Amino acid sequence: TPGSSTLNFPIGDTRANNVTASLASDGRLSAVFKGATGAKAHVIFDVTGYFRPGPEDAGYNPMTPVRILDSRAGTGIGLRGRFRNGIPRRLPVATFNGVPDGAVAITANLTVVGQTSAGYISVMTENDPMPTTSNLNVPKGDTRANGLTAKLAAGSIWLVFKGAKDSRTDLILDVTGYYLASGGGLQFIPLDPGRLMDTRTSILSGLAGKFRSSTPRRLDTDGHWGIPAGARAVTGNLTVTAQSTKGFVSATPTSDPAPSTSTINFPSGDTRANGIIAPLDGIGDQYFVYKTANLGPTTDLILDVTGYFK
Repeated sequence: TPGSSTLNFPIGDTRANNVTASLASDGRLSAVFKGATGAKAHVIFDVTGYFRPGPEDAGYNPMTPVRILDSRAGTGIGLRGRFRNGIPRRLPVATFNGVPDGAVAITANLTVVGQTSAGYISVMTENDPMPTTSNLNVPKGDTRANGLTAKLAAGSIWLVFKGAKDSRTDLILDVTGYYLASGGGLQFIPLDPGRLMDTRTSILSGLAGKFRSSTPRRLDTDGHWGIPAGARAVTGNLTVTAQSTKGFVSATPTSDPAPSTSTINFPSGDTRANGIIAPLDGIGDQYFVYKTANLGPTTDLILDVTGYFK
């Protein structure tokens, strides 16, 4: 009976989520499926990296989120034109948009939009049309996002969409930070998961009451659930629930009613989560905004924190 969640899903929907998780002293993780009585599910776990104590390994550098890929017509960001089934494409990352030469990995949010079939997307270090792991699973026509931590190879990543024959999709990638091999940057400190925000109740959260479209709200993080003063970024799981219409939510270090990047995309009525690595402002605060086509819609947000960078 855990007090936090990592992945929310309806019946029959293959769904993925980004996870940054602390390990037990013997190096183990535990997972539990909570559903209807007698319900069952398969779970797949693809590892992309690990943290060790001490400053000798790569250090993390959070960034104000920046969009480095948007393949949709008319945007011209990164790679132009739709991704075709089974054809990997290389995306240069280092030396662009604030990611320096020498970065060995990035944290980012990957969004798929306009896919013509169900399928999945893999982010890789090489040109591989048949990847054995996935970063984001999607049905047809559902704009869906997932956070990721991706290793770079020669400053680049490869992306491939795997779907039905002749299927296509657009991809969007918003970078939230990078790692330097020199150790320059922040260290990660894992935490037992704790619910920092739940707008459905004022008992567990500093924010109570629903978010309204285009109205940013500030969440104070330091001093709560083990996050100290001076933390520069947090890891966690952001969940949207009871949204009155489709849209997206952005987590940003400043108050922005019209952000240029997104953190989680969703239709109406689908409780949906996304694992995030989100930068904080200089005093330990974070801002969230719900964006829809019109003013007036509302939603509840939940944030379970799993660690921080300092």
